Amino acid sequence: MKKFFLGIISHKGSTKREGQRNSLLLQNHPGFIWYHFIGDPGQAEEFIVNEDERIVYLKVPDNYESLPLKTMMIVKFANLNLSKTGVDYYISRGAKETQDLIAISNFLIGCVLNLGISTGSVKPM
Repeated sequence: MKKFFLGIISHKGSTKREGQRNSLLLQNHPGFIWYHFIGDPGQAEEFIVNEDERIVYLKVPDNYESLPLKTMMIVKFANLNLSKTGVDYYISRGAKETQDLIAISNFLIGCVLNLGISTGSVKPM
């Protein structure tokens, strides 16, 4: 079974994260791993993981100008922490609309379940 990782770029002031988390938790599937990623340049560690809230805090600024750096850190986090779990693919995505994330998660779960959905836009790890 293929496993997919969705890294959701977020920020500390986001008002949508709770609704997104609740919606994505309803789609709990063993082949689908996801986290919200938030910048916190003042933290000591490179990554701090809050499993209860599905948030990874990155040691980077939490602003728009740092989106490329956040994306690079998400890839680094996935390679360091998820490659041993058998994750085959990853997607990094902004967290603008909950329905967009639900559509992406449905797509990934369909891929995991081999429903014949193309994975052409998914980047292999």
